[in-house]
Amino acid sequence: EKWLRDYLEKFNESLVSEVLKTGAMEFSERTIRQARHNLDLDIYTVWKQTGPTKQAHWGLRSEENLWGLIKLSTKAPGD
Repeated sequence: EKWLRDYLEKFNESLVSEVLKTGAMEFSERTIRQARHNLDLDIYTVWKQTGPTKQAHWGLRSEENLWGLIKLSTKAPGD
């Protein structure tokens, strides 16, 4: 959880696949996803359209970015 929080503080908002790839050197994907689940109130998920696909981004809630964000599902649209 500490690694994930530190990573998101450093990069503000990150593509989920990049978080998992970067963390894979230290942690398994399952461990990172469990940490994300444990930090559920502190992390938001945003789906962004990039070409024909949508990609999930994780970001860390803070006083600066909390005002404009709503809790979004961690599932892809249509799942």
